[in-house]
Amino acid sequence: MLPDVTVRGSETVLVIEDDNNLRELLQEVLRDYGYSALGASDGEQGVALFARQAGSIALVISDLTLPKVRGKQLYKKLHRIKPGIKMLFVSGHSVSEMSYGFEPSDDIKFLQKPFDLERFVSILRELLA
Repeated sequence: MLPDVTVRGSETVLVIEDDNNLRELLQEVLRDYGYSALGASDGEQGVALFARQAGSIALVISDLTLPKVRGKQLYKKLHRIKPGIKMLFVSGHSVSEMSYGFEPSDDIKFLQKPFDLERFVSILRELLA
């Protein structure tokens, strides 16, 4: 079955996830929907990759509980490089459990793991619209 064309895109997305299998799955799903997908396995690697390619990255998907650089700290570092960067945080913990220090907004969304891939790509399009 072909991906739903209403959620297809062509933007570049950076996936920062320490679970290699999940990171690779998300990158594969993104590519299936037409996106270019970059990957990093921890917060430091993600910030370094983002700094090198910020001009082309439209959205960052990140686990909230990454090794080395987490949640709000990661957002602040990326926002300093590219103000207004769109972010989708994912976590096995709920937002209230995490108390990660900022509220979801038009530029920041949260999706609790495990999640449905259709919901995932729908949120991507919502953030990138």
